[in-house]
Amino acid sequence: MPCRQKSTFKDKDGNITEKVEPLSWEDIRYWRNHALFSSDHFTRSDRWDDLTSQQQAELKAFRKTLREIPQTYSKEEDVIFPVKPSWLNIEVNDYIFTGE
Repeated sequence: MPCRQKSTFKDKDGNITEKVEPLSWEDIRYWRNHALFSSDHFTRSDRWDDLTSQQQAELKAFRKTLREIPQTYSKEEDVIFPVKPSWLNIEVNDYIFTGE
């Protein structure tokens, strides 16, 4: 499922409404850049050499998919963020990094 943001509203009568809508290009760019920046230090030689070949492949694929979002999608409602590798110790919005 393309990435969405979920908002919860409470009106003056106490009724709760949830709204799910696509992320804006601005939000997409923010989360993309955040994940790239946060994972940058794993690409430096001293950290890179400590990764297994599988981890290196996973990190390359994750970062490549993030970098290609602007070329891959023309509409924000179609954007799908990749799944963050489980071993990658960075904070991302797990609600949107689903790969679905």
